[in-house]
Amino acid sequence: MARFLSAAAGYNPAGYEPKDAARESWLDTRGRVVGLPQVSWETVVNVGFFLLVVVVWLALVPPGGGRRR
Repeated sequence: MARFLSAAAGYNPAGYEPKDAARESWLDTRGRVVGLPQVSWETVVNVGFFLLVVVVWLALVPPGGGRRR
């Protein structure tokens, strides 16, 4: 089992392989959109933190706080 996992972890083809077309068509039949960029979890977390900061900022800063009379 460990030998299989280490071999699978090392699989990262540098170029196109003929089986890639079969895998792509299989994924397409499963309903997964092929060709769109994949978003990493790190990007999702960063966007989430940014939106959280925006919501907290809008909740804490009073409306019209930047204007002086």
